[in-house]
Amino acid sequence: MNKTLSALAIAVIAALSGPPARAAVVVMDFQQALNSDEVKSALGDDVTFYLNGAKTPVVRKPFQEVIGSASTIRWFGSDQKACLAVLSKVLQTMRDRARQQGGNAVVNVIGYYKKNELVNSSTIECYTGAQVRGHITLKGTAAEVEK
Repeated sequence: MNKTLSALAIAVIAALSGPPARAAVVVMDFQQALNSDEVKSALGDDVTFYLNGAKTPVVRKPFQEVIGSASTIRWFGSDQKACLAVLSKVLQTMRDRARQQGGNAVVNVIGYYKKNELVNSSTIECYTGAQVRGHITLKGTAAEVEK
């Protein structure tokens, strides 16, 4: 009887846990993503974004830090497309927060996944797995820059 219950418990746990998690990091060229039709149409052109270390116009007035974070759990396309859709959401959040502060840019943008700072002047990372098809968290400073 105990063997039957043990076997049943193991079967239930295995069924509930699902397939093994697949984890991957999609490295995205930030400027290429910004120039994509999907991101351009979602953002407009009144707020611009600059990665930390990338060439940035003169900052006239820095404002507060802004953080954007988004994920998608269901996606039927590629990881790259899911990550592009998530990036659009993240940048929209950051754009809106920059606008609220009077900014026309977000500067010194860095990756901020699980509050770990990832500084790169040309790429960002999007995290994918079995349940989450794309997750991005970015942090930067809202600013007024010379146009």
